[in-house]
Amino acid sequence: MFFTWHKIMADTWIWVLYWKRELLKSLTPAFGWGWAINWVKEDSFIPSGLPHRFEPGTPNIVWAVSLLKSLEYIESIWWYKEIEKNEEELIKYFLKKYEAVKDKVKLLGSEKNENRVWVFTFYIEWFHSSDIADLMAEQNICIRAWHHCAEPFMNKFNLSNTFRASLYIYNSKEDIDMFFEVLEWILKEI
Repeated sequence: MFFTWHKIMADTWIWVLYWKRELLKSLTPAFGWGWAINWVKEDSFIPSGLPHRFEPGTPNIVWAVSLLKSLEYIESIWWYKEIEKNEEELIKYFLKKYEAVKDKVKLLGSEKNENRVWVFTFYIEWFHSSDIADLMAEQNICIRAWHHCAEPFMNKFNLSNTFRASLYIYNSKEDIDMFFEVLEWILKEI
């Protein structure tokens, strides 16, 4: 299992790779330095034991502290059920607002609230997503555009680019209103 922590407001470039211990025992690192190795020979090296063999170099303490602080922040302002309730309300509201543009803007994934996360990926067949992102940015709305590091997924749907709006605990219905106001303005202008 792999996940990044910037999704919960930690610094970028910190991530977690969780593997079963039995699988890790069967893997040999391709390279090593620092505490990841026990012994170096001229043409090979002997790796350290687990988990150190896969953690060469100095640990990134600053990013690890940012992870800790992001978790502390989330715990200080919300309980998990409140995050879930807020998420459900915003998803429902977002999908309701989407109804006004759905004839021109296609949503990938379900238009239903059930089993949905608060990430919405769209495309407009006749307009490039990077242009939409630029126009949104001019109105202080940050969205992601292009292929989102998911080219195989995009190829499956015969899409070259999409734009994505993501919500999080700091977003509100007013943010959603602004997103759709600007999107409707873009649709009228193009």
